[in-house]
Amino acid sequence: MNKLIAPMNWLMARAPMLQSLILLAIRLWLANVFLRSGLLKLGSWESTVSLFATEYQLPFLSPELAAVLGTIVEIGAGGLILFGALTPLAALGLLVLTLTIELLVYPGTNDHYHWMLLLGTLIAFGGGKLSFDGLFFSRLLKPSQTTQNE
Repeated sequence: MNKLIAPMNWLMARAPMLQSLILLAIRLWLANVFLRSGLLKLGSWESTVSLFATEYQLPFLSPELAAVLGTIVEIGAGGLILFGALTPLAALGLLVLTLTIELLVYPGTNDHYHWMLLLGTLIAFGGGKLSFDGLFFSRLLKPSQTTQNE
């Protein structure tokens, strides 16, 4: 039993850093997916609008508006996730985008389920310590000396 306790103690002592490394890997992977997609759309705007008109065909948005909104979300939220800034909000935006794609455009695509699971992880846990959120908000949200002394 002691042979199990020592490795568990070692892992548990490092859990916060391991969690941050895993969240960083998730952020980098998702940022790559969404930023590449958004930049590809920007690179050939006529083709993008045509794709939204012929293949995506969202029932409640014009192809032009859908292309603009989709591209803004992919690049904007993808960039925020890359740096770990406003991570839960950015992940929520990408989750809504991915749900829209899954439900209305390409139902049953396995990649979307993986993306949604990873986006849910970022919504639940944030960007981790190795993120703008972790560096900025950890300082901002620390109790001040005056509150501790009261």
